[in-house]
Amino acid sequence: MREILFRGKSYTDDKWHYGYYTFKPATAFTAERHEIVSDAGLGWNCPPETIGQFTGLTDKNGKKIFEGDTVRYKDALTNKMHCGVVNFADASFRITDGGFHGYRWQDYEVEVVKERHGEELDG
Repeated sequence: MREILFRGKSYTDDKWHYGYYTFKPATAFTAERHEIVSDAGLGWNCPPETIGQFTGLTDKNGKKIFEGDTVRYKDALTNKMHCGVVNFADASFRITDGGFHGYRWQDYEVEVVKERHGEELDG
């Protein structure tokens, strides 16, 4: 079984927070809320476009890979480097870079180079 974990960037402190995802629909008195809630019960309202689920995999440096991250990987057949975005479709996580839609991308040497809506990482 893989760890179920979400990440979102808070409106209030512009930091990444990790935990469970909850959605609260709008009411007559409140706006819609997309929250990341920690194990301690702390909640952060996050823009929905920053929220991504953990894939259950780590990159070659041990960094957790989340939906929406930009990753770099080497194609085992051609030995060429590619860059793509991790997304969830057809009940699986995959890397999409224009032509490649990898279902078995865990077989590649993958490295996170940009977190979803984040800054470029060193490297």
